[in-house]
Amino acid sequence: MTTRRPGPRALAAVLIGACALALSSCVGLPTSGPVHAGVDSAVEPDAIVFLAADPRPGDDPEQIVRGFLDANPAGVADRFETAQKYLTEAARSTWRPGGGVTIYSGTTPPSVHEVEPGHVAVELTVAAYVDETGVYTEEAPGAEKTIEFSLARVGDEWRISGLDDGVIMSAVNFGSQYRQVPLYFLSPDLRFFVPDTRWFPQGNAATSAVQALLRGPVGWLAPGVITAFPSGTRAEPVTITEGVAEVGLSQEVLAAAGPDRQILLAQLQQTLTRLPQVRRVHATAGQVDLEEGVTPINPTLDPAVGVNPIGISDGTLATVAGGEVSPLPDSVPLAAGRYGALAVPYGDGPVVGLVGGDTLATLPTAETESRTLLEAPGPLVAPSYDRFGLVWTGAQENEGRLLTADPVTGEQTEVAAPALTGRHLRALRVSRDGARLAVITEADGDVAVLVGAIVRDEQGTALDLGGAQRVGQALTDATALVWIDEQELGVLGIANNSPQTVHVVPIGGPTAALPSVPDVVSIAAGRGEHELWLGTANGDLYARSGNGWRKVGEDLTLTDPTLPG
Repeated sequence: MTTRRPGPRALAAVLIGACALALSSCVGLPTSGPVHAGVDSAVEPDAIVFLAADPRPGDDPEQIVRGFLDANPAGVADRFETAQKYLTEAARSTWRPGGGVTIYSGTTPPSVHEVEPGHVAVELTVAAYVDETGVYTEEAPGAEKTIEFSLARVGDEWRISGLDDGVIMSAVNFGSQYRQVPLYFLSPDLRFFVPDTRWFPQGNAATSAVQALLRGPVGWLAPGVITAFPSGTRAEPVTITEGVAEVGLSQEVLAAAGPDRQILLAQLQQTLTRLPQVRRVHATAGQVDLEEGVTPINPTLDPAVGVNPIGISDGTLATVAGGEVSPLPDSVPLAAGRYGALAVPYGDGPVVGLVGGDTLATLPTAETESRTLLEAPGPLVAPSYDRFGLVWTGAQENEGRLLTADPVTGEQTEVAAPALTGRHLRALRVSRDGARLAVITEADGDVAVLVGAIVRDEQGTALDLGGAQRVGQALTDATALVWIDEQELGVLGIANNSPQTVHVVPIGGPTAALPSVPDVVSIAAGRGEHELWLGTANGDLYARSGNGWRKVGEDLTLTDPTLPG
């Protein structure tokens, strides 16, 4: 049933079909070979293969550790055979390279030094960690870590006898050897796919993805999604032939019948076809074809929300299209400065905004008057619509709860959000699938971007906000955010003392800054990074243009630009 739940040993690499990296020598990608257990049979397009050198006779402890570190990225291709040559026999039997990845900044190579005979310390600046389940956690700028290695003599040679599980590699090498794979679960009403982003070695991304899918969603997301794989279901290594991924599951999966079978097949199909070498999925359990007699379901994936922002221009609600601003058909003159922080619904419904900072109200139209939805004793955060037609907001000085209002019925509801208790709430946005909420909070000078699961019943009623996960740790300040797509946020903020700009913040991935525009105060998004809009304090509007921005119209002004959500 469904449940919630660099140097002489520098590595060599070549990018097939692209420019080579600046490393010491190049090797080619294998295009054929045997299928190993747990290794996908189809080579990723444009993949990079690293080679590493074996230990050299007479290497001292520091050289052994450096050689081992050089061999870590090569392990994705050679199954860590070279890396294990640097270990004692006992260490080889206990070291688990799959125990996670420590990713260090590409601009700061590790410092390797022998602190005492037989003990070597590696000091590095950590960019991120990936745990053994593929969950990526970014680190704050300048995070330092010391990793210790013990070494012992094996005959006349030094070998590593003690080390932590997992591997160590630069951010550049990680990006070439690991693939971002979204695992797909479903919203409680089965209408939307909800991604859970993981990172797996490219050589066995399909197998790793299926195994992780069977284990279920990451803890913070679990309360807000469903999965249909019965407990105890196991998977054989995935093979990929001519674009078809063959997935063999254990007999436990046969307990899933009817709608549950439809759901799990949809999960497998959507997850694996995100890999470039997979076009279709065929799932079996022994001799049973799991697809036989099952009608596929097609939940919505990363929906479009429109491309033309709505805001206030010359005192009326207006939209922008073709570089020109036009009043909305039913707009009426608005009191100067009365409404701000607008939110637009996905379908029918009124535009809402804040009045005086502490009152949520609908904006008047030619046919309807403004309606007060809720009043608060203090400032409210800018509202956000969800796909159920509810408007979300909350007190800026938060006591662990959020507020929703139905602009049609006027009904108000409190949603428990314990992760926000005692924090200043700067911004919030509900994801387009309605299963997640992103917020910017601050407490004692610590500004954090958090994402949490919205726990709903099957009718879509929000019950509470589950645990929250911090993302975008590279940011030291943030003021506004939007959902760019199903996996990424656009956050207006500051990183590394650089000017304020929009950053693309994945829900499980490295933060990336976009070019800056002066005096930006608001951000709106359609679907994808190239449908971003920026609003300035004086009403200028900017749209994405190539890798930069262009000002929309010379005399155009639009304040509070927004798109549905």
